[in-house]
Amino acid sequence: MCNWKKIIFQTGIIAGFGVFFSCGNSGEQQVNQQKKKSQKNALSIIRNDDCLNCHNIQDKTVGPPYNEIAKRYETNNENIKNLSDKIINGGGGIWGGAQMSKHPFLKSRDASKIVRWILSLDSEEVLKITQIPGLSIQDLKDKPIEKGISFRFYSPENHNFSSSLPEIAESVSPLDELFVPQIHFKGKSVFSPISESFYLIAKGKLKIEKVGKYFFKMEKSGKGELSINNRVVISDSEEDQEIVLDLTQGSHDFSLKYLSSKGEETLSLQWIVPGDEYYSVIPVEFFE
Repeated sequence: MCNWKKIIFQTGIIAGFGVFFSCGNSGEQQVNQQKKKSQKNALSIIRNDDCLNCHNIQDKTVGPPYNEIAKRYETNNENIKNLSDKIINGGGGIWGGAQMSKHPFLKSRDASKIVRWILSLDSEEVLKITQIPGLSIQDLKDKPIEKGISFRFYSPENHNFSSSLPEIAESVSPLDELFVPQIHFKGKSVFSPISESFYLIAKGKLKIEKVGKYFFKMEKSGKGELSINNRVVISDSEEDQEIVLDLTQGSHDFSLKYLSSKGEETLSLQWIVPGDEYYSVIPVEFFE
């Protein structure tokens, strides 16, 4: 609370009124900030509803993935209204025989918020934010780090990859090994000077600071899988690149296996943390 007598005494009448308005505005700003914090973003609404039972952002499940919907519809008032009504009222559509379930208790403004977020996934602004330059093995070799994610490269010869990606005993000597700060490699020569044909096993610990639902996406041009806490959460199937997990606070073991595509490589591990709405490459500070 402002001490008006002290303000006026120390700074004069005019200055006192200036501080009066400043204090009033400060209180209003705090109220607005609290309101903003209490308002859920689109992905928070989706996380707390049944949307993820039928839709993912990247992978097709019962219904179409959100990024495919974004590619099909332009962002305009007519599409926002029609798609919002479809979420609330349910019904069939142009995506096949599956029926959209009704959501009669979902507020119209929340349905509209979800639609606006879905359509934003294909926007230039979002693509510009999420598309960052990839790393390269040669650059990492030039500036080696002493801890991070352990990368061990093996020759794929003498291993059977027909049914699964095997574990390799620690006693087997790798072609090469190093620590990397992030998993984000995109390009034709990003794994040079490693052999064009290789099998990669990456291991580390993921630090989770906030309890909640985490989206994980593993972009891969070759055959790859992701395990968290010794459980495969993204399989080596080409159609499987995404998972949503409830994670507790603390340290979580993870491992990643990848068989090279013998060409232009893509290997990227990204996430969406609670409170965020778009994928980003997992930052180095979250790897122990």
